[in-house]
Amino acid sequence: MDELDTWVMQQMHGPSRRVLVDAIEMKTLFPAGRVPAAMFTSMRPERVLLGVVMVLLLAMIGRTWDATTSASIPAGAHAHDSIVGEAERVSVLQSLVRDNLESSDQPEAWETDRVDDEAVAAALHARAEADPEAADWPAVFAELDRVRHRGGYETLLDGVHAGLGEMVAGTVELQPARVGGGIVHAVFDTPSVIWEFDRPFAVVYGIVAFFVLGIGGATISRMEAESFGGRDQRRLGATLSWAVAGWRRVMGVLLLLPVLAILVLVIPAVLGVLALVPVLDVLVAVLWGVGLVFGFAAALLVVGWLASLPILVPAAACESGDPTEVVVRTAGLVWRRPFNLLLLLAVAMVAGVLGWLVVSGLIAVALDATRAAAGAFGPDVISAQPRTTWPGLSTIGSNTPPEGLAGTRWLSWVVLDLWRCFVVSLGYGWAVVYIMVAGTRVYLLQRHAVDQLEPDELGQPGPA
Repeated sequence: MDELDTWVMQQMHGPSRRVLVDAIEMKTLFPAGRVPAAMFTSMRPERVLLGVVMVLLLAMIGRTWDATTSASIPAGAHAHDSIVGEAERVSVLQSLVRDNLESSDQPEAWETDRVDDEAVAAALHARAEADPEAADWPAVFAELDRVRHRGGYETLLDGVHAGLGEMVAGTVELQPARVGGGIVHAVFDTPSVIWEFDRPFAVVYGIVAFFVLGIGGATISRMEAESFGGRDQRRLGATLSWAVAGWRRVMGVLLLLPVLAILVLVIPAVLGVLALVPVLDVLVAVLWGVGLVFGFAAALLVVGWLASLPILVPAAACESGDPTEVVVRTAGLVWRRPFNLLLLLAVAMVAGVLGWLVVSGLIAVALDATRAAAGAFGPDVISAQPRTTWPGLSTIGSNTPPEGLAGTRWLSWVVLDLWRCFVVSLGYGWAVVYIMVAGTRVYLLQRHAVDQLEPDELGQPGPA
């Protein structure tokens, strides 16, 4: 009990003092109760602004990648549904071309196995704009969307949305298995699908995402650690400059264990190359137990990395020392009090889902209410804006300008859509900030449980 608590209790009497005493005792007995407050500290304007910048930067990079590379991930691979086979994809594309396009509008090689779904989509859209009554275009495009290949970023978004939806539904319905399924789908299944079908995107975008989230997350974690410990919070600019200057250390902490796991797997890889040689393949089979030992060591590294991943960025922001020392200390925190960490993470997840329901609900209602109010006296460019789902904040309907808009009305629609995207990005920005802030509180409370240190005694002092 600190001096402020003592002073406040001295000024209070009767029931109000009893309530305060109970609150302080609950705070001492159940430190996990301090985690849900991250919902509100994540709403500070400078933190949400940084989260929005991170979200928009990652979205711009991902969309640019999908726009400049050919889609390679089969339909259905991003979800738990069965993957649409290549034969079915080719058959459906050829049927769409045959039934809806004139011979002069048909793309090249559409009758072969090399039919390109992007070329088919472009031809169908051109035909729909030229003759809106020629076919049931919504059904045509729905069938096209069912079988077309996806880009890496689109697959990532679909997986995150599906996983988030499962987590929200499982939390509301009190079904822990569904929550776990959503986490597995978003964190494990989707990256594995992207790795299988689009490894260049997985490697390049993964490194960029770790860098952006690492630097931004270290900035937010440092600010939260100072606020949590009772120190004066540094300004956003000074903290961000400090995080950028230490980017090597942050990236080292985040990627040390995966890099070590890859290096350990070099031995099984060498054995796999030797197994291609006749006679030597028998020797490799005999010595395969050695490869399994190295594989087991790599699995331990990966599992340790995944277990400590929620608190690695806060550890990089709050701990001193080189990346190896920080990772070792973080692994010790996980090893010494694993169930305490699980409790803190469970509380953080439940609080985050509830917070997301509130934030996404506010955004969805604000967007749809203002849109409906603007169209109360007749259709216009505002009421023509697409609706927003809750709680996923995805778009209902097409996000392209409707037919017939030209000149200033077309420009107005585009500007209004930019405003809609910015408001939606506020929700995702809050979600990113919450993950970092909640992770920081979990890390500090775990340090308190393991090392018996007070929050103001944890970590380095931060930027000067």
